[in-house]
Amino acid sequence: VWMTSVNREGSLPFSKVDDPDPVVAGTNLTYTLSVSSTGPSDAENVLLVDTLPAGVQFLSVTQDRGSCLESLGVVSCELGHMPVGAGATVVITVAVLPDTIDQINNQAAVSADATVPSEVNQNTTVIDWADLSIASEAEPDPVLPGGTVTFTLAVTNSGPSMARNVVVNNTLPAGVTFSSSPDCAPNNGVISCDFGDMDLNEFKQSYIVVDVDQDSEGLVSSVATVFSSAFDPRPGNNSSSASTHVVPESDLMVVKKVSPGEAVSGDTITYTLTITNDGPSPATGVEVIDMLPAEVDKVSADLSQGSGCLGTSTIICRLGDLEVGASATITIVVVVAGWAIARP
Repeated sequence: VWMTSVNREGSLPFSKVDDPDPVVAGTNLTYTLSVSSTGPSDAENVLLVDTLPAGVQFLSVTQDRGSCLESLGVVSCELGHMPVGAGATVVITVAVLPDTIDQINNQAAVSADATVPSEVNQNTTVIDWADLSIASEAEPDPVLPGGTVTFTLAVTNSGPSMARNVVVNNTLPAGVTFSSSPDCAPNNGVISCDFGDMDLNEFKQSYIVVDVDQDSEGLVSSVATVFSSAFDPRPGNNSSSASTHVVPESDLMVVKKVSPGEAVSGDTITYTLTITNDGPSPATGVEVIDMLPAEVDKVSADLSQGSGCLGTSTIICRLGDLEVGASATITIVVVVAGWAIARP
């Protein structure tokens, strides 16, 4: 934006240009000030004073006439003697602080002997850009059904501006239920996490603890997305997924009993097998294989649950599913061959 002021006596008109406008918080801003001596007499002891606004940091000043000095946010330029028709240009570069918002106002004044000082106020709009990125991970991997998983969320603000009102929305997978978090809570079907404001290059972490359903199995994945009120110039790194494998684990125990304890050829023997699931997960598709001794012949095989038993010398019984703590029995009846004596 170009701002111009003309001295009431017409001797020292000057102008100011800010570039860029609007400016992104966390980047540099340049003020170019131009002073002209228009007469009717030469200007003596010309002084240009620029008061920098709050929210910026002085970086440098260059001039094509006289000398300039910055002190405590005020740039003073002694331009000296300026004949009629002469001009002077002063370029001031400042860094707009990452947390600066809305608008900044720069004030400048030029004066000389026997003249009335002239002033220019320069308003510059400040906008914020914040490159937010997120990384997430899930632990443990694998996990048992009925266990807990912790999703860790790590957010970084690479700027150049402060990121205000940073929020992470986390979509949980089927098969898990939200349990706890220091910064996150359920909100309209997602887990919403309040990270507050984040300075340039600031790193923040939080976590979400979920309970795994007892009947869950396979890969479960969570997707987290971060955003703020600032414009994000690189939205491609605003989402991250984390996965863990839900792997059931079952401790199956088999107890086998035989009756009677002794038999001769032609006798009937009964084998009773008790299968128990000690957990911690339900057991699915349970099969029991029993290899009969050569001295006996199968008569029958019955079971308390499942789809039945197949085979003669090798008995395969399909029990189906066993819940934690549940038991199933298989009863196999055989007869001792006429040529053998069985010692079970």
